Amino acid sequence: MLQKHFTDCFWAYDTKDITIGIRTLNKKIDKGFEEVDELISFVKKRITLEENYSYDLVDLGQSRNYFEENAEEGSSVYQSYLNIKRELINYGNSRQNIANAMRDYVLAPLLKYQENYRKYSQRKTQEIIDMVNTLQRQKDDLEYAKAEYYQSCEISEQFNNLTNTVGTPYYTLDTMDFPHLDAMIPVGPRNMTIEELNSLLLKMQHEIPQTTVSSWIGNYQAMAGEDIVRFIMKRFLDMSKDDAIMAAQDLLKMGFIGTRSISKQPFTFNGSYVWKKTTMEGEAPHKKAKRDVERTDFIYKNAVKTVETTRCNIECEMYTYLVKIEDIEYQRIQTIRSAVAAMIDLESKSVMVNQVLYNHDKLYLETIQPERDLIQVINQCRTGTTHIPVSIYESFYYSPGHFQTFGVLLDQLVMSNGTNVPIIVKKCLSAITKSVKALCENQEIIQDVDDVKKLTPIEMERKMWVGPRPFIGQVYELRNQLNTQKISLKILKSFKVPVIIAVLKLFLQELPISLIAGDMYESFKMLYSGAENNDLKNRITSIERLLYTLSPPYYETLACIMKHLHGLVEGLSFEDEFISGLTYSISHLILRPWTESIITTNDQHASRLVKDLIFYYTDIFPERFTLARKKMNPKAPQRPPSEEITSPTNDDGISKTQEVLDSIDKATSAFRASLVLDDTTAPKIASVLEGIEEKPKDDDAEASEPKPEESNDTLKTNETAKDLSEIEEKSEIENEIIEKSEEKAEEKAEEKIEEKTDVKPEKTEENKADETVVAN
Repeated sequence: MLQKHFTDCFWAYDTKDITIGIRTLNKKIDKGFEEVDELISFVKKRITLEENYSYDLVDLGQSRNYFEENAEEGSSVYQSYLNIKRELINYGNSRQNIANAMRDYVLAPLLKYQENYRKYSQRKTQEIIDMVNTLQRQKDDLEYAKAEYYQSCEISEQFNNLTNTVGTPYYTLDTMDFPHLDAMIPVGPRNMTIEELNSLLLKMQHEIPQTTVSSWIGNYQAMAGEDIVRFIMKRFLDMSKDDAIMAAQDLLKMGFIGTRSISKQPFTFNGSYVWKKTTMEGEAPHKKAKRDVERTDFIYKNAVKTVETTRCNIECEMYTYLVKIEDIEYQRIQTIRSAVAAMIDLESKSVMVNQVLYNHDKLYLETIQPERDLIQVINQCRTGTTHIPVSIYESFYYSPGHFQTFGVLLDQLVMSNGTNVPIIVKKCLSAITKSVKALCENQEIIQDVDDVKKLTPIEMERKMWVGPRPFIGQVYELRNQLNTQKISLKILKSFKVPVIIAVLKLFLQELPISLIAGDMYESFKMLYSGAENNDLKNRITSIERLLYTLSPPYYETLACIMKHLHGLVEGLSFEDEFISGLTYSISHLILRPWTESIITTNDQHASRLVKDLIFYYTDIFPERFTLARKKMNPKAPQRPPSEEITSPTNDDGISKTQEVLDSIDKATSAFRASLVLDDTTAPKIASVLEGIEEKPKDDDAEASEPKPEESNDTLKTNETAKDLSEIEEKSEIENEIIEKSEEKAEEKAEEKIEEKTDVKPEKTEENKADETVVAN
C-alpha cells in the first residue's frame, strides 16, 4: 500500500504559483512517454529482425540445389539432408510465430498506452492553467467589489452618524436641505416616486437572470424581454401582460434599459436588453447611500461565491488530474513491466540456449516496482503541500466565523462556541467513533469459515484512516454543507466514515495557520536534530513545554485529535507500519512552515513529532488526567511526571539543565494560570515569575533545604493552577452535558420516526447510560 500519493505532494510552495506542481509533474510524465517511445522503436526493430530472420530460414529450407536433383532417394545422406531442411523450415515458422506474438503481446499494449494517454496530460494541464488565470481575474474583481462595498458602508455610516449627533439639530437627516421628491414618474399604468423606481430597478438587477447573447459584435450578457415582462407582472399583480409590456417600454424610453442596436426600436417580447443606467437622479443622498450598500453587498457576496466556486472547481480538477496522472504513471510502469515480461517469455520459449540470459532478464524484471518508482518520483520531484488559499466572506460588521467554518482562524471560529475545540472537530470524531461501532455491529457472520475474523471497531477504524481515498466530489459536498449549515451528527452520519475523515483533514488543511504554528517549525527541527533527541524523557518534556506556548484553541484542538488517534495505536509498537502511515498522512496538517521550499519538503521532523504526540499522548498532555488524579489524591501535584517514561538517575543530585527546565516549567504554569485570573491576582503571579532564576548549587545539602520564599511561591503557583483546574473542570462538564443533550434529541427524533412505522427498538445499555448522565 502506498503511503505517499501525488495528491499530497504536487501542489505548490506558496500561493504565488499554484500550478508549479502540475507543470513539474507534466514534465516528468512527458519523459515517461519518451521512454515508451524508445521502447516501441526498439520492439519494432526487434520484430523486423525476427521476421527477416524467419523469411531467410524458410527460403533456405525451400530452396533446391544440385545435390537434391542428383542425389539418390534411398541414400541416408539424402534423407538426413531433407530432414535438416525440413527442420529449418519449421524453425523459421516458429521464429515467425515469435515475431507475431511479440507484435501482439509486446508492441500492441505499448501503442495502446500511448494512444490513450499521450494527449491527456498536455490538454488537462492547459485547462487547469486557464482556470487558474480565470480565478486570478475573478479575485481582482473580488477585491474591487470588496473595496466598493466598504466604501458604500462608510458613506452610509456617515449619514447614520448625523442622526446621532447631539446639539446639532441643523445637521439631522430630517432638516437637511434635500431636493423635493414628490414628483411622480409614470411607469406603465402606475405612477412611482423616485425612491420606488430606484427600488424597482435594484430588484430587477438582482432577480432578472442574464444570458450570453452572440452577435456580430461579439458575446455579451443581456436580459430577455420575456423575463422583464414576467418580473413586472410578478412584482405588480394587478398588471396584465399588455400593461407590463407598456411599463417595460417606459423604462426603455427613459434610458434605463436598451439594446445594442444603433437604431431605436420599440420594446419587444423576444428582444434582448442590457442595462444603460441603474438609478434615477434626484434621490435623497442618505437613501441612495443605503441602497448602494445593499447593491454593493450583493455584488460582493456574489463575487466571493464566484471565486469560491471557481477555486473549488480548480481544486477538484487538480485533485482529479493528480489521481489520473498517478494512475497513468502506474499504468506506464506496469505496461512496460508486462511488455518486458512477454518478451522474456518469448525468448525463453524460442532459444533454450539463452537460459542464462533469461535468468538475468527475469532478475532485472523483478527490480521493476511500480510503487517504489512512484515513491521515487515523489521524493525527487515533489513541490509541496500548499493548496489554493480559501477565500472567505469578511463582513463589515461581524467576524468571519459567523458565516463559514472552513478557512477561518480557530480563535475566530471558537469565539461564539463557548469551548476551545471547534464543533466540527468534536462532531467529526464523535461521528467516526459511532459510525465505526455501528458498522462493526452490522458485520455479516460468515459460517463454516475459520480464517475469517470479525474486525473490532479499532481495527476497522485503522483501515479507514490509512485506506483508499474517498471520491473527492463527496468530500466537497460534505464540506460545503458543514461550511454554512449547523453541524450535527445527522448530517455526518449520512456520509461514509472515509468521507468524514477526509473532511476533517480538509478542515485542518484549509486552516490559515496549522495547529502548531509555523514559527515553531525551526524549534522542533532543532529539537529532533540535536543530541537531546536521543534522550526520550528530555524530548517529551521539551515537546510538552513548547506546546504550552500555543493559544488555548490550538492547544485544545491538537490535544482532542491526538487523544482520539492515541486510542487507535494502543497495543501497537512504536515502529508499527500503521503508526508510520498515519503520521505521514497527517503530519503536514499538524505542523508546516510559513512558506514551503525545496529544503522543507524533505524535512522529516514533522512526522516524527506527530508520531511522538500520538504514541506518548498521556505524557505530552498530562493535564488531561489531572482531574482524575486530584480526586484520587488531593495532594497530588498539578502536573505529575510521567510514570511510563523514566530514565535512571544517580544520587549526585539534579543537573543544571534539569534545574533550568524546572524553572521554565514553573514560569509556564504561572503564565497559563494568569490568563484566567483577575487583576488582583496578577501581582502575585509577577512575584512568582520574578523569583524564578537560575542559581548554581554549592552542595547537595543546600539544594535539599527548601527556602521560605520558594515555598511561598510554589504554594501560590499551586493555588493558581488549582483555580485553573476547577474552571476547566466546569467547562468540560458543561460541554459534556450539551453534547449528551444533542445526542438525546437526535435519538428521540429517530424513535418518533420508528414509532410511526410500528417499530419499537429496545434501548441499549449505552443509551440508558447516556440518559442517566444527562439527568444527573
